[in-house]
Amino acid sequence: MTEPVITFEDWLTMGIGFGFCSEPVCDTHDGVPMTKEEQDEFEDGYDPCIPAVRLWNTRWNAEGDPEPVLADVGPVDGDDPGG
Repeated sequence: MTEPVITFEDWLTMGIGFGFCSEPVCDTHDGVPMTKEEQDEFEDGYDPCIPAVRLWNTRWNAEGDPEPVLADVGPVDGDDPGG
């Protein structure tokens, strides 16, 4: 397998830095970030569509099959490191 030119973490950091995506958030506890317009629509009773992508790292097992695992992007603000 060819080594990537850039690591996943560097790629994500660049995307955040250039404004292509938000910082990582916990959808369960924080929700997906919304623009002011989306928030206003939501508060007015509308149901704005907010595209989202869940990022995965891919590991390959001994048989050569992909095993997706959640990307390790570090702690999210408000995370309790003690569990």
